[in-house]
Amino acid sequence: MNRLALFVPVVFLVGCGVAEGTITEGTDEFGEAASTLTVTAESATEILDFVNHPATTQALLDQTLGLDSRAAANIINRRNGSDTRYPSPDDKPFLSVPEIDALPYVGDAALGKLQTYAHANRAPKGEIVELVTFTGWEAQVVVWAVNKAEVGVFNGLLDNRAAANLVASRPYANVAQIGAVSLIGPSALRALKGQARTWWFAFSNQPVQQTLAGTFDGVQFDEATAVRALELANVSNADVLVSKGLASSAVSAIVALRPFSTLSAVAAASGVGPASMQALKNWASAPVPPVGKSLAEVRAELEAAAGGIWFPSETDAHIIYLQGEQLNGAAITVELIRAQLTVQHDAQIANVMYTDPSERSLAAKTQVEERDALAYLQRIVDNTDPADDVSLENAAKIANLKTVLQANLTDLKMVRFGRVSISTFIVGRAPSGELVALLTGQVET
Repeated sequence: MNRLALFVPVVFLVGCGVAEGTITEGTDEFGEAASTLTVTAESATEILDFVNHPATTQALLDQTLGLDSRAAANIINRRNGSDTRYPSPDDKPFLSVPEIDALPYVGDAALGKLQTYAHANRAPKGEIVELVTFTGWEAQVVVWAVNKAEVGVFNGLLDNRAAANLVASRPYANVAQIGAVSLIGPSALRALKGQARTWWFAFSNQPVQQTLAGTFDGVQFDEATAVRALELANVSNADVLVSKGLASSAVSAIVALRPFSTLSAVAAASGVGPASMQALKNWASAPVPPVGKSLAEVRAELEAAAGGIWFPSETDAHIIYLQGEQLNGAAITVELIRAQLTVQHDAQIANVMYTDPSERSLAAKTQVEERDALAYLQRIVDNTDPADDVSLENAAKIANLKTVLQANLTDLKMVRFGRVSISTFIVGRAPSGELVALLTGQVET
């Protein structure tokens, strides 16, 4: 390991870039003076974009930059993952410069050469659009494909209206312009990002090395869903797999036989059948919140989006953020909501809307109804009186809340407790695994 990794401040990745900071080498492990190398935040971003770009090969690092051949091999082998291909499902791109520095035979000289070359030959920059993160090469390839592909390519990937809008508004210079197109939201952007690996090979005039898409046990997977499904099958613990609807016999076989390189191998495992493959597909195709977002960040975004909204019914209600505990992969059930949120509900429901004190206990509300949260919110938006400016303003806020919920939580659902004075929870799972809820209320007589 390079001495650089032994000392003082490091550069931390934030989104597509890095926070301000430097990597500085002081003395070595024997207390002797060592040379100093400083990597600024801007330089670190340039290095990461360059090293993680598919066009960066071992030959380029070795022959063009002049890195030690062992350093070049270690960088590329770590990035490419066990299958030695890039891009592919098991890639391990670098998230910080210290990760590169920690590799054997990578020292000051190698980092200096990377820094100089990456600055002079700037790789495409990453983008974050609608909270969807694109690495530099993903942004480059998606923009290229969206500018060139026929509308039929997008019809199978996006809502047909979104696909038509996408083609009608091109050309695009960046992903931000794509995200500004009508009906292109976080889900559409994630779908486009999911195709970047396949599109790279067409962009670079290379043959596609492998496709994971296909029909397995009668369940059809497109490339993006197949990639995600394979990842989930390989990394999720048994309890999580069961909670997502896979049969326990299928889960036992998957855990025993992984890692898998194809979905065909997953489907062939003993006990895995159509129901489990469909459950895996449903899970893999669900919106994925941004990786690494903290619970505090999720709370801040949800509270900002919910502020000022009046939830409509016979009496309008505020929306208040509630927070449960780590779920450890468990399904969100009525029983779990009662167990984790009853105390907070009973303390806060009077701040949500007026209720008689005798109706404030969640335990006393025995009638329960589960609904599709996103569909319910959309119906409110769709049924707004176009002649009522106040209602239109409120509907716009609800539409934004729906987008923020999709971007931050998975397993979203609405659960309503009570018959007349109804306590309404919009619940979901935070990226870090905790139960999160928005509490509001409705009166229906």
